[in-house]
Parts: sequence; structure tokens; C-alpha cells
Amino acid sequence: MIGRRPLGPEARYLVWIGALGVAAALSSVALPRVPRCLPVPEKSESTVLRLAAVRDAVGEYRSRHGVGPDRIELLAVPDPKNFDETFLEAGGLRDAWGTPLVYVVAADVGFVASLGADSRPGGEGEAADLVVTLAIG
Repeated sequence: MIGRRPLGPEARYLVWIGALGVAAALSSVALPRVPRCLPVPEKSESTVLRLAAVRDAVGEYRSRHGVGPDRIELLAVPDPKNFDETFLEAGGLRDAWGTPLVYVVAADVGFVASLGADSRPGGEGEAADLVVTLAIG
């Protein structure tokens, strides 16, 4: 197509997450009696959802503190600027394979990543790294 480039892997995951959000909203509002028939996500898809939750929690932390957290663990402790609630449950700091998420902050940008099923950089399929970029400052 003219003027269109293929979506990269991260963009495809974000499109999938958006579609899942629309489907969830429709199933809870427009179709409350329809049984849940969406398949259970594979571990990589589940991890993408966790990364999106961390991204959202970092955004909320940033809106309350003026800057993002310097450590990911700060999202899982009660915060007085968040009504003594956590921004994220402690289980959300691990990927679907149980490995802690990697959180790196450099200047005004950060990254949160899962190293995949093999817990090593690189890989393909379920072992592929999943990375989300975050606005920190």
C-alpha cells in the first residue's frame, strides 16, 4: 500500500492489546450474558499484558510524583501519593514465566522488558525478548 509500512512486533502487540481492551469492554457492557470465549493467552501474550500494566503504572506514578520511579519495586509498595495503595501488585513485576521484569532508566526514558521463556537476551518465539519504552521524566 502507498504510504504504509508494516507494523513492527511492538506495534502489533499494542494493536492486539487495544483490540483485547475493546473486546473486554464490549463483553462487560454490551454483552453481559455472553460467556467468556476468548482463548487464554499464551505466556508471551500474557507477558505483553503485564508489560502494558507496568507502563500504565509508571504513567500513574509519574503523574503523582512528577517523575517516573527509579526502581520498578516502587510500583508495588504502598504510596502516600496514591492513597497508600500500590500502583501495581507485586506479581505484576514478573513475566508469565516467573522471571523478574528488567527495568532500566536512562535520563527521561525507561524500558521494561521480559527476556522471554529462556530468561536470556535474544531468542525467537516464546524465547523472544519483549520490550516496552516508557516516558520517565
